Amino acid sequence: MGGVGVVIRDHNGNFLAGLSASVDHATSPLQVEFLAARRAILFVLELFPNERPFCFERDSAIALAAMQRWGVDTSNMGPLINVINHFLGSFHQTMLLHVRRDANQVVDKLTRAELGCVAEMLWCGYPPILVQDALSEDVS
Repeated sequence: MGGVGVVIRDHNGNFLAGLSASVDHATSPLQVEFLAARRAILFVLELFPNERPFCFERDSAIALAAMQRWGVDTSNMGPLINVINHFLGSFHQTMLLHVRRDANQVVDKLTRAELGCVAEMLWCGYPPILVQDALSEDVS
């Protein structure tokens, strides 16, 4: 079991939306990373279908490297990676950046908040209380 945490911010770092969900069907931590990436991309497309460009930050260097490769991925994670890359193609200008896990505290808090829950939780416009301090620290 793992969790998904997604935070969407504007170019000034202000919170626009967030998502927290549990993943109970993953076979490895790497698969959780890819499932989280796919959900993040779909969340952006759901909320902001016409907004471009976007910057996606990941704290897994392995997952990020796989998402940046060109061509069809034939690994055991290939079907998931190929879907992610297909959706990334929806964005005209996309940056994929690696961030250290300790620089990703807001997402980490959202991920841990959802572990053990069944439903997906969404926030639009206003962040949940549990991440407000971390958001303030990130922006300052």
